[in-house]
Amino acid sequence: MDKKNLDQVLDNQNDLINKLKEENKKLLLNRQRFEESNKILWDNDYSVVCSIDPLVVIEVENVPPNGLLGYSKREFINNTFNWTKGGMFKFDEIKRIDTEHRKRSDFAMDLGLNHFDIRLTVKFIQKNHSYILGHYVSFYDMIKNEVKMYVKFLPLVDKTIKN
Repeated sequence: MDKKNLDQVLDNQNDLINKLKEENKKLLLNRQRFEESNKILWDNDYSVVCSIDPLVVIEVENVPPNGLLGYSKREFINNTFNWTKGGMFKFDEIKRIDTEHRKRSDFAMDLGLNHFDIRLTVKFIQKNHSYILGHYVSFYDMIKNEVKMYVKFLPLVDKTIKN
């Protein structure tokens, strides 16, 4: 093999090695995300069942007897059912959640997917008007028109909501 062909073979092998390294990084990241999602599934603060279209809360589950985020159990559940009214979310956060839901649901419909999941981190407004970040994993069932969301609050961030 002449030097030109040998150099080309080595360049192609280097390209392949670099592509494999990138693929390996992606696989490791996906594995990490899967493990985090799985943890939230089994160790969550509460869960919600919603219809997909329209996005409406059907059921709120596993809220502790003393409530969450400074709200009584009843207040928290009522705020969850009325999540678009601004009790636990700022209006720009409501719009962001709804936009992400619609975008991914439409994409799944276009691809003909019956099931998929998404992860999202959102700001929840606590009763004392500070906020806390919550991470949720949502499992969509397009056949049933149902999404089940498992929410885990992240370590407390003491920030006051600015209007």
